[in-house]
Amino acid sequence: MAKLQSVFITGATGFIGGSVLAELINNHKEEYSITALVRSEAKAKAVATFGAIPLVGSHEDPGVLENAAKTHDIIIHTADSADHLVSAKAIIAGLSARSESLPRAIYIHTSGTGVISDEAKGLNASPFIHNDLHPESIDGLDEKQPHRDVDIFVRDAAKTLGNKATLAIIIPPLIYGIGTGPGKKVTDQIPALIRFAIKNKFAPIVGQGQNIWNNVHVKDLARGYVYLLQYLKAAEESWTGYWFAETGEHQWEDVYKELGKVLFQKGLVESPIPKNPGINGEDGKVLRGGDDAYDCWGGNSRCRAERLRQLGWSKVESLNVLTSLPDEVDAVSAEKF
Repeated sequence: MAKLQSVFITGATGFIGGSVLAELINNHKEEYSITALVRSEAKAKAVATFGAIPLVGSHEDPGVLENAAKTHDIIIHTADSADHLVSAKAIIAGLSARSESLPRAIYIHTSGTGVISDEAKGLNASPFIHNDLHPESIDGLDEKQPHRDVDIFVRDAAKTLGNKATLAIIIPPLIYGIGTGPGKKVTDQIPALIRFAIKNKFAPIVGQGQNIWNNVHVKDLARGYVYLLQYLKAAEESWTGYWFAETGEHQWEDVYKELGKVLFQKGLVESPIPKNPGINGEDGKVLRGGDDAYDCWGGNSRCRAERLRQLGWSKVESLNVLTSLPDEVDAVSAEKF
């Protein structure tokens, strides 16, 4: 029997990381021994029951991450990874310190398509679409774009690792559906709108909702990680580039309108018609409790995941971003907030 490859995953009780963990354990347990970083003993019990080896710690502890990267075959970073430079630096330090006698490691870093978002504020749709077969449009992004500082660090660090590791940055868009892992069941973008609507008794819309954003079901995304992992296992270079992970796109106006209908049908808002929560164009600030968040809902963020598609990855889940809304409303309305 072949030796199992060791996987270290952060965010295992989060939405993305938990769903990736579930995909690995449910469909690939004969290939991997998985260690999951968790913050508490309670979460350790949850991932142990799920089938992973718990390691109590935090992605904010560089020593834990550095040691894990130094000793595991595969590192999958999903815990606040898009914006947490300290954790990325710790993982790179661990990879750099790996023994030359060890096989080449794999590091999958999770970013997000906020990095390609513009400042449309919901007022217009952009025709420009990024394609991961043409990374020059990504490398040409302003360094002040969301997530970009961490992406640049990972990209540049990869080129210094030689034969010690192979790196990739996966860039998910808006994620919908119910998580399959041992922890968080919903993501942030649409559930945040649902919480706002329930608290304020009306469905929000940012600007005119004319902007366009890509999307993916969480289970399809989890499978995308595995497709990428299989590719990286055969790769010989240290930097394999950017990987988008979308299976479709939506105009935000359609989401706001359908969400209003679902919320109204469930008696959670007073009208099915969405309305702007802010005045003088400050919808983003109102929705985020003081932070301007047009890059979350108001921008255009369009891309094509051509590289994963070339590996055979495609949409499997029947739900789309609109038909998944009833399940997400039910999940969020059951929360205590």
